[in-house]
Amino acid sequence: DAAGRGGRPWPGVALYYAVLVFNLVVTAWIGEWLLLATGSALHLILGLTLRRVAHRPAIPSGLENLSA
Repeated sequence: DAAGRGGRPWPGVALYYAVLVFNLVVTAWIGEWLLLATGSALHLILGLTLRRVAHRPAIPSGLENLSA
């Protein structure tokens, strides 16, 4: 974990998105429109889902939260 060692995760994230964009550009260039749309849609859905989960407030895990 780069954040745990004091490193920065952004170079890895930048590399990931550079490769993703390159792959999508090549996919469009060769005319695979369905594959391009599917890859873009899946990445968008996954990104929105992860963003929503990451910003969800934490639920306390104490016994007082259980219903009788």
